[in-house]
Amino acid sequence: MKTQTNGSADALDYVVDWIRAVTTFLGALIAQPREVASVVPSSQELENGLSNLVRECAPSIVVELGPGMGGTTKALLRSLDADATLISIEIVPEFVEQLRQIDDPRLIVCQGDASDLSRILSESESSNVDLVVSGIPFSTMRPSVAKALVADIHRSLAPEGQFVTYQVRDTIIEIATELFNTPRVSLVLWNVPPLRLYQFAKRCREKTYARPVSSTMDAFAMTTSFDG
Repeated sequence: MKTQTNGSADALDYVVDWIRAVTTFLGALIAQPREVASVVPSSQELENGLSNLVRECAPSIVVELGPGMGGTTKALLRSLDADATLISIEIVPEFVEQLRQIDDPRLIVCQGDASDLSRILSESESSNVDLVVSGIPFSTMRPSVAKALVADIHRSLAPEGQFVTYQVRDTIIEIATELFNTPRVSLVLWNVPPLRLYQFAKRCREKTYARPVSSTMDAFAMTTSFDG
């Protein structure tokens, strides 16, 4: 009977936390509609998929772009080694506040735009990143802006680094395969909305793109997250 009671309490806590997260997402969506692409947190299936990828490659330095409220951040931390570092870059203030409540010495939370990636890595004295994880929807960007971001990600990675991103549309394949190998793709059906999880391996030879002068309209697309 005690086990059943504890199980019911855990289930109730999960539902309460989920409702609270959705409420926070809705508030952020109303306040900053161009910077929030989802009104619900990431699913357990997506988080498990990311955890499995981390266990496979055992990275020392990980960068997360657009972590939202930290569901995927916690999943990454669960699979990282004790001496690893996770740098999470988020622009929405409400989400940054939630991320900074995660008590883990391996986590560095930075408020900023995805286009700040190179600067943030330089300031944190991090180089040769092993893994970049992104929930930013590349399909909402102008092609030139998306290519510039992917090029920044490519430059930040170690020679055998990997780029993992979860997307609703397959736009990222056309953009990223100019710099990365053909990705391994898996479906995440139990998510709102359903997603594809792309795992790209870095190519040795780098092709560069001139970074366009982005307007405010372009910049929002580089900071939008599906995660929570």
